[in-house]
Amino acid sequence: DMYKSQGDLVCVRCGNVEEFVDPEIERAQRQVAARKGYELTDHSLVLYGICGDCRKKEQKNDEI
Repeated sequence: DMYKSQGDLVCVRCGNVEEFVDPEIERAQRQVAARKGYELTDHSLVLYGICGDCRKKEQKNDEI
């Protein structure tokens, strides 16, 4: 199933990668493809940000 591994969250500070699955995003991808006349064969979704651990470390450094 192409939707088994929905996407990845990647921390831009430490490089941690977390896979996630979200049925709403899956539905939205299929709907967008259908509206544009596409039949999906594969997909890739990568979200970049700062993970909770790195955000906590930054907050502690800001307090010093």
